[in-house]
Amino acid sequence: IQLQDFSENYTLNVKNTFKMGTENPEINLETISDITLSQIIHQKNIENTIILNNISGKTESHIMQPFLEQSLVLAEISKNLGLIRNRKGNIISVDNKEKLWQDWRQWKLKRLKDVFPEEKDQLKFVNNYEQGIEKFEDSLKENLQYTLILPEIYDVVFPPNQQYSYLFSLKKFKSS
Repeated sequence: IQLQDFSENYTLNVKNTFKMGTENPEINLETISDITLSQIIHQKNIENTIILNNISGKTESHIMQPFLEQSLVLAEISKNLGLIRNRKGNIISVDNKEKLWQDWRQWKLKRLKDVFPEEKDQLKFVNNYEQGIEKFEDSLKENLQYTLILPEIYDVVFPPNQQYSYLFSLKKFKSS
């Protein structure tokens, strides 16, 4: 694996299947995102940018349809994520955290009441979203989609074997 600059467009297709007991049918939800993924290599770090160009979704479940529509609207909040990673690929920081806050404040003023008509839902969402921005760098490291899009693999030793086991750590992802 060689570090190099790039900028490419991708389609990220995520399918979720929910199982609610053996007697109930599976519920499927799918999102399709068109993204631009860019990377610039610097002497001491790696700069990555993920731009969400478009997102759509589908589900056959009338129960999940409102949640899908809401999540698609929430994707509007900030369509640009900048990351600084070390030369091994590990996240050091979110490069555009202030822009994430600006995007959030604008969205909150313009769209919050449309998406969450009830005040108690607004307050709950605002609290959760703002806590999420505060903890974003840590939670991003545990996000399966991030790990697939920008894997932290630049210091992988080939062929992997027990002798080099101290160079990696097991990652676990929680389903919530």
